[in-house]
Amino acid sequence: MTNESDAAQPSEATETAAVKAGLIGSLSQFGSALGEALDTRAQLAALELGEQTQRIERRVVLLLVLAIGAGFTLLALQALLVVLLWDRFGAQSLAVLAGLWILVCLIVGWRLSLLAQRSIRPFGATLDTLRRDRELLAASLRPRRP
Repeated sequence: MTNESDAAQPSEATETAAVKAGLIGSLSQFGSALGEALDTRAQLAALELGEQTQRIERRVVLLLVLAIGAGFTLLALQALLVVLLWDRFGAQSLAVLAGLWILVCLIVGWRLSLLAQRSIRPFGATLDTLRRDRELLAASLRPRRP
């Protein structure tokens, strides 16, 4: 009988070691998977940041070129209009043009504030992915019902 009890003890020790090794292995796999997920999310955020920066740079350059060209064109047209109307209206032509430009600035400022209020959130895909990851992690950590 002692041989049977001696044989049972190493078996229990082996099972305990296997459980510990399984736990350590599971934790190691979980840590590795978590690290890879965080790395992937960081790469996604960096990619979106680069893309957003490029889009902004392109827009700024195009807007500057447009603004400079439009400014020179409007300046020339306004000078022509003042020259044509000076004999008839004098300084009133300048006042009317200044009033029109004030109105244009107010309208553009209003439109710009509306645009700022309706702008899309930056890094939307990254934030959505991180939210889904958090929900999946929370769901996987909840105790399962048999």
